[in-house]
Amino acid sequence: MSSYLNDAVSEMRGTQHIISTFLLEIDGHTATAQTVAPAMMISGNDDGTNDVLFIGLRYRDTLVKTLDGWSIHSRTQEQNWVYNIPPLELYSLEGLEN
Repeated sequence: MSSYLNDAVSEMRGTQHIISTFLLEIDGHTATAQTVAPAMMISGNDDGTNDVLFIGLRYRDTLVKTLDGWSIHSRTQEQNWVYNIPPLELYSLEGLEN
């Protein structure tokens, strides 16, 4: 999955992800977190024009407290909404498996 995302983002002319609303629940030395992250991307077309794409992301994390502080133990990314995204079949899904 990470190689697919790296390839997909490298094809963009620009990206910006805004980390915004978050919810954190702490239980001793573990915690869960949810973070909302709208992403804007500029995709170039073959004719030289650009498309601006929007994706509403949500990160769901489990955190652990160590001697060095808090760190992310696991992360799941969810896609909540999209705007102006081309059909998925236009993208190569090679390497999408974990």
